[in-house]
Amino acid sequence: MTTMPFGKHRGQSFSALDDSYLDWLRSLDDLREPLKSRVEDEAHRRRSYREPEPERPITGPVDGDLASAIIEAGRRAMASKHHPDRGGDTRTMQAINGTADKLLGQFPRRRRAA
Repeated sequence: MTTMPFGKHRGQSFSALDDSYLDWLRSLDDLREPLKSRVEDEAHRRRSYREPEPERPITGPVDGDLASAIIEAGRRAMASKHHPDRGGDTRTMQAINGTADKLLGQFPRRRRAA
């Protein structure tokens, strides 16, 4: 079975169905085979396509100076877009600063010799 056999989507490919319609079909208790299997297969295909890979832990040492520089660069980029002086929102800017500060606390910087 490659196309929807009934309803307003009759003749459409299962891959062309809206997610909401596919979810509705899955919720029906009286859906018969082979349609039930085809709907479940399509839902599984979409789920597996969209699920990101699990986050892998960082192995080995992390250069604290480099990590700090990357975080600060991100903070500056976000601030240029969301700073209240440039039309942004105060809460958003506070969230950006709070998140950057938390991240910076996880990567201690080395002290440079004077």
